[in-house]
Amino acid sequence: MDSDPAAGIRRYAIKSNLYFLQKKYILANPLNIIMKQIVPILLALFFTVTAYCQNEKKVIVGVVPMRSTHTEYKAQAEQLHDLVLRAFSENRRLTLLDRSKVAQIQKELSLQKNVEYTDGITVQQNKAYGAEVLVIGTLTNIDVQKNTVDASKLMQKIGLSDTSKSITYKCDLSFTLQAFDMETGKMLDNTIVNMSSQDGSSMSFDMYKKEGDPMKNAIKANQDKILASIKSWVNTMYPPVLKIVNVEEKTKKGLPKKVIITGDEKISLKQGDIISVNEITETEFEGRHKKRVVEVASLEVEELQGDFFLCNVVAGEDVLEDKMNHSVIQLLISDKKRPWYKKL
Repeated sequence: MDSDPAAGIRRYAIKSNLYFLQKKYILANPLNIIMKQIVPILLALFFTVTAYCQNEKKVIVGVVPMRSTHTEYKAQAEQLHDLVLRAFSENRRLTLLDRSKVAQIQKELSLQKNVEYTDGITVQQNKAYGAEVLVIGTLTNIDVQKNTVDASKLMQKIGLSDTSKSITYKCDLSFTLQAFDMETGKMLDNTIVNMSSQDGSSMSFDMYKKEGDPMKNAIKANQDKILASIKSWVNTMYPPVLKIVNVEEKTKKGLPKKVIITGDEKISLKQGDIISVNEITETEFEGRHKKRVVEVASLEVEELQGDFFLCNVVAGEDVLEDKMNHSVIQLLISDKKRPWYKKL
């Protein structure tokens, strides 16, 4: 009990005024209330975006400058290297390793010419630079032959006096590409690209009234064909990602019947193509990152709608919508014989 009643009254008045001022301040500043509501939302959004980024993690690829079996092919090997870089950079599932780090890897490889790349020491050294996959290419052959055609006789037959000569070069090109897993040192895949004017992949080109190095011009004039071949190989290892963007129609039970899909890249699909819908889960096993892929549904392309495709759900409709909302799913074209990219 206070000996001074007036002091007690004063303390009560001060507390009351503080409470009143605090309440008045909050009501007068609704931003405080809004921020209390926004912060949990922002945190939830942050964790959602973080989880999404982790699920969409890209593979880091180091592309070593292309080697050549003959020193005189060095300039052509550099041209091919640029095309290999372009093919990997245009795949949105991949990220190219910084050129300076690739240069360090190349320096170490050149010091170990007599050592197989799959040697564990080499793998550990290169892995330290951050590459998950390392690509090595070798230009094995390029041969350009010149053909000169005198156009004067032909021109005279049709009443023209043009006496110019048409110069045509025919080219044969061969190079190899190998991709290695930096975790194990094992080869993931390899390809041998052979292009010849003697077969269907003709690389003949017209050099009429043009000057320059025929060898360099051979690759420059046919870079679209070469790039298409490299892309085909890259996308065999890392297929373009398709996504379900909308459930267009549902069954009487409320299950997905027709869906709309699209891709980030130029995909060639035809009516009747089958798309496999896979659920992806990731885990750690014995200290290593592992990925499990399980097919949960199948789609069939019904109609092409510009950059989108209308598909029928032919299997797994009972789990598809739930997986779309709560799982990481991946769509892949089931028929591996069809090319991922349209021919350029």
